[in-house]
Amino acid sequence: MAGSVGVAAGERSGVAAAADGEELGRLAARLDAHPDYRVLRRYQRPAFAPPPGGVALRTGLLVDLETTGLHRQTDAIIEIGLLAFHFGATGGIFGIAGEYCGLEDPGRPIPDEVQRLTRLSDRDVAGQRIDDRAVQTLLLQADLVIAHNARFDRAFAECRWPEFAAKWWACSASEIPWRELGVESSKLEYLAYRVGGVFADGHRALTDCEILLHVLSRPLADGRTALGALLCNSRRRSWRVRAHGAPFAAKDRLKARGYTWSAQERVWRRDVFDEDLPAERLWLRDTCDVRAPSARPFDGRLRWSPRLDEATRVFSPPLSR
Repeated sequence: MAGSVGVAAGERSGVAAAADGEELGRLAARLDAHPDYRVLRRYQRPAFAPPPGGVALRTGLLVDLETTGLHRQTDAIIEIGLLAFHFGATGGIFGIAGEYCGLEDPGRPIPDEVQRLTRLSDRDVAGQRIDDRAVQTLLLQADLVIAHNARFDRAFAECRWPEFAAKWWACSASEIPWRELGVESSKLEYLAYRVGGVFADGHRALTDCEILLHVLSRPLADGRTALGALLCNSRRRSWRVRAHGAPFAAKDRLKARGYTWSAQERVWRRDVFDEDLPAERLWLRDTCDVRAPSARPFDGRLRWSPRLDEATRVFSPPLSR
């Protein structure tokens, strides 16, 4: 009898919780409808709609790495999150194709700052090892690899798993014109709130992948999904432009234009898209008196890779005057 009473009490508790949830949902909807309020909801994985008939599907792979520091030569990966998904050519997302999350013992203490950021302790990763086969299985099916800081994640990923070097990469932080679309910051936590209307606890690799997928699925001010905008820019060809012979007096103008100084090559350089190359040539000539810049093309197979410097340092003829 006591057992049946306990079950009944549990059922009443569940019903009450459901009723509370429904009531909270109604209150949230009322607040959301008011112009003075915006409601954030805890992220929950959605059920993606199936693709329309005739849509050719491709597979994307979201990658997020947690590491002991910023330098791939001296620091180590302590966590990887991978989330594979199906998408169409215009940026629609049509379901999750696989996922993996793994921890790895770096063989040395995790810095305190990293522990605070990731909520991963030495105890959490002790004796752990990332399953290389699981990583390679998901990577094998990927047509496109996306990271929210691809320059960082690609460098570590290629160092650990050379197979990543053969993939086309895109960066959701840098290759979507967030500011032009009215979004003031490209930080993932802000995008989750501003674009996705959600929040999540912690800073863990797979959670960040899920939040990023949610953001990429959302419509933007220009009518495209965020993924659609990313695909458009990722497909474009870029050029690594080097301002050979730029005078010292032009350094401030070059920096303001987006050029960075390569101490190794001793030259100012900048990446521009295909259609911007002629204007860049004219700007260098008219503003900095650079008469013989060089340029080397590249695309998503090299973009954000640490191999880009070497690949574009190969002979590159000057732009015609």
